[in-house]
Amino acid sequence: MKKWQTLGLPALLAVAPLLFAGLTGPRMLSTFRATGDHAAIELYTREAAAGRQLVGPHSRYGFHHPGPAFFYAAVPLYLAVGERYAGIQMTATLIAAVAFVAMIACASYGAGAAPAWAAAFALSLAVHARGVGSIVSAWNPNVTALAFGTLLFALACLFAGAMRALPLAVVAGSLAVQSHLGCAPAALILGVLTAAALAWPALRSRARLPVPERRGPYVVAISGGLLIVLWAPTLLDALAPGAGNLGTLAAFLAAPAPGHPLSDAAAVVGGQVPALASGSARGLVAGGLFAAACWTAVAAYRRAAHTTLGLSLLCAAGIVLATVSAMRAGGPLYPYLIRWSWTFWVGIVAALLHVGMLAVGERWQPDARARQLLAGAGAVALAALALAASWRVLQDAEEDDEHPQLQSERVERLADALQATLRERGLRRPLIAVADPAAHPLGLGLLLELDKRGASFAAQPFGVFRFPPAWRPGSEDATLVLDRLARSQRRGELVIREGPYRLELLSDG
Repeated sequence: MKKWQTLGLPALLAVAPLLFAGLTGPRMLSTFRATGDHAAIELYTREAAAGRQLVGPHSRYGFHHPGPAFFYAAVPLYLAVGERYAGIQMTATLIAAVAFVAMIACASYGAGAAPAWAAAFALSLAVHARGVGSIVSAWNPNVTALAFGTLLFALACLFAGAMRALPLAVVAGSLAVQSHLGCAPAALILGVLTAAALAWPALRSRARLPVPERRGPYVVAISGGLLIVLWAPTLLDALAPGAGNLGTLAAFLAAPAPGHPLSDAAAVVGGQVPALASGSARGLVAGGLFAAACWTAVAAYRRAAHTTLGLSLLCAAGIVLATVSAMRAGGPLYPYLIRWSWTFWVGIVAALLHVGMLAVGERWQPDARARQLLAGAGAVALAALALAASWRVLQDAEEDDEHPQLQSERVERLADALQATLRERGLRRPLIAVADPAAHPLGLGLLLELDKRGASFAAQPFGVFRFPPAWRPGSEDATLVLDRLARSQRRGELVIREGPYRLELLSDG
């Protein structure tokens, strides 16, 4: 019962809205057809199921992120539900739930129930503030944020001497970095700082930190094996001519970029706190978070709260690293590029709540009945946040793209019309081209749907996407073009007009 009160109940209350949101909604329907980024995610998951996916999600900057860990993680549930996007959505939901439980468990290491409740409350605030739909989304910036948050709390656990957290840090850090290149410098530097704190006996003695657990070699061996397995696809791709995607990444990173001023970078980091940050106040929020992390570190040090001390120090360093990363980002400074940094304010809130509980406990020694009443009040507060977040799902389910169900229906109608035309003309293998970049998201969804139906076709490459070998052009007997109505006049036989798009047959062999 004690373990349930310490970890199980706060974790359940924090996770409940994630499960509700992730297992409902349009993407769980059998009729849902993915488009845009979600179509790319499903395409790469299908390639992972075939053992061919060696790179991570695509980027608008012309490369792929370092690794395909998420796609391989999504394969079992994707196949289990009959190759539907629902399996990917379930995987993202499961990752979110496991990440929340892992963060709560790491926060409670060596300190009991108080930091577990504090972490659960901070995570519930994040769900309510950011919208539960984005937390359980399979879009790679959202997956990265959850993995990075798990890494942050696992490193805090390591800082406190819990060597058992090393495999968790390796898995979470690998998933974060493979899913989004932008968090790689922060993840690496925070890992190095934690390793230095572990390996520096004089520092640990001066800071009154506990001696690390005596399971080092065993845990390090397991972690090394996990690293090899997780990064094997990336290394295999690097053996391709031109060093594969890693060569593309190296060229991108070596190219000169103008960067962004400190004020803009701080504003993007501060803007990750949606309830507080707006307009010119966003930069001040980032500075306030850094100051709060430093103050909490001092308070945690005085109270020998080792995990909370580590969490505060890592959050303070992380805010600086996130700001520097934003300053060095190339191109427009989109907020999603630094989305992984919202986990810092969650860590700071969790640390503040924990040291606040410790401070109250120093002045008031509650008896057993008072502690039960406090636990009950915490459960009621968490339940209220969970209900509020779940109610938002019912009211206005947050989506990552515009009108996903409308686009899904368009894909189905386009695929039906295309296949009917091919049957009427006796055509076997058309070449499909997407003429307008604005039609790329719909076009990718159409190609994916045809592939899932077992149709034979070739696709003219577009964007940065890596298409399956079966889509390569060769000997085709027709050409179909997907275009926008407003872009140009008709050039061939109209197959179907669907909203602002048209599908035309240019030649019939």
